[in-house]
Amino acid sequence: MQYFDKKKPKGEITIVLAPLNAQAGHVDKRTDQLMTPELFKEIRKKLLEEIKKGSPPAEAVKKVARTCLLPKNKIYAIMIQLKNEMNSGFNPGHD
Repeated sequence: MQYFDKKKPKGEITIVLAPLNAQAGHVDKRTDQLMTPELFKEIRKKLLEEIKKGSPPAEAVKKVARTCLLPKNKIYAIMIQLKNEMNSGFNPGHD
């Protein structure tokens, strides 16, 4: 930034930000969406809410994908994890 103190920029400047810590999450290269642990938990929570409302899994995935602006395949993968946990006796609603 000191460079621009001496030489004024011409046109636009693009600033690219990235997480400081790689363990904060991973970036989906197709969407540039950072999948943080917090976002992952929020998606799980939203999926569980939709299932409790009576939405079929496919419909729950569509609704959550629309809400979170993420590809359905990402949400579907989380739904599969939830279904596996429920089938193994784990209660995902009580994290």
